Amino acid sequence: IDVSRWAILRQDIFLFFRLFLGIQQLLEVASIDGTLGQWPGVISVQKAGVPGSAREMVDELKSMLASRLRLWAKNHKGALPENIIMYRDGISEGQYDLCLEQELPRLQEATRMDEFAHQYKKVPPRLTIIVCSKRHHTRFFPTSINTASKTSNCKAGTNVDRDVTTPQYWEFFLQAHHCIQGTAKPCRYIVIKDEIFNHKNIINNPKLGRTLQPATMLPYITNNMCHMFGRATKAVSLCPPAYYADILCERARVYLSGQFLGDAAAQDDPNDIRRDSKPVRWIRDFKPEEWERLNPQVKAHYERKAINHMERLQSACEIHKDLKDSMFYV
Repeated sequence: IDVSRWAILRQDIFLFFRLFLGIQQLLEVASIDGTLGQWPGVISVQKAGVPGSAREMVDELKSMLASRLRLWAKNHKGALPENIIMYRDGISEGQYDLCLEQELPRLQEATRMDEFAHQYKKVPPRLTIIVCSKRHHTRFFPTSINTASKTSNCKAGTNVDRDVTTPQYWEFFLQAHHCIQGTAKPCRYIVIKDEIFNHKNIINNPKLGRTLQPATMLPYITNNMCHMFGRATKAVSLCPPAYYADILCERARVYLSGQFLGDAAAQDDPNDIRRDSKPVRWIRDFKPEEWERLNPQVKAHYERKAINHMERLQSACEIHKDLKDSMFYV
């Protein structure tokens, strides 16, 4: 596999609207080099849904992916990736179709932008969307002591893709790490969209030295990336871009600490925009029936307040130009 032609994204949504003033942080990290060692990130703020509903799909996905493609082209002499893999987290099984209906078209719209037409107009990139999750109760145990690790768990690199997987999707469980203590918890990967691993030019690539079937190639790539996490010298249990996005989320949370800790967090700095930027009442504070009874003028008033407030929050998350294209969050 020529990894210099691959872009691997990790997109994560952290929903805070139920507890934290209706703010959603949208985070995305993407590889920019052939060694998959650099993962610059981008932060965006998204407004929560109207009362009684939740917006877990990303509105700004088009602009976020476009910014990653520009950075990729900057580091590859104007060339763009031919294959894009997105590791998606934060959605449940009932939202897979919603992801394909709302987010996939936004990804495709980003690749159809005029600035990328020189390469994508004739041959659009192949997209694969993988949902990764560790919120499950599936565990695996070795069948004999000869195949067990020192802690009586399965050995690192164990992949299970049949018998206990769902028939509706391409799914596999990967335990990429060595469990030091307790019972190892594998990560569950569900492929809800695949345009890459059924392609004959990828499967029969001679650079691998051997032929891999699609069901083997994706776990093979994912397992190899788990050995490349920058904060550990051994393999980790979740694909590294997922970890990087979590770290970026913690950094963004610090930038918006006034929204989570209250005004007391901003009292030390009288010029801090977080101090007095909170509206008296938020859209999410209304009950669904109460919101429906409001006249359009009042609704528009609260919506304008929310938009203005979000713009100020977005400015608080702006990264310095000398750092934004690096892994500043690590």
